[in-house]
Amino acid sequence: MASDFKILMHQNCDNLHLTLAGRFDAAAAQQLVAFLKAYGEGASSVFIHTSNINQIDISATDIFRSALYSLNSHFSAKLIFTGKDAASIAPKNSQIV
Repeated sequence: MASDFKILMHQNCDNLHLTLAGRFDAAAAQQLVAFLKAYGEGASSVFIHTSNINQIDISATDIFRSALYSLNSHFSAKLIFTGKDAASIAPKNSQIV
């Protein structure tokens, strides 16, 4: 796990909010996918907030996107990316606000 990476989780109604903070590296990408698997299945929408990320490793985005594509067949929640780094992390054709 990344030493300074954290995921803060909050739920309201059937929405899950994940706030990413710290360095988004390969271990952080794997941790985010694990969170989605563990907590995202019951949600109708998952908001991934990126404004508190202070560094993004390019390899981490590739790892996240690849793992997310394999998760898509078992995952029905809508992913919505927000914040200054949303476009850097979100897979192609994702919703970014």
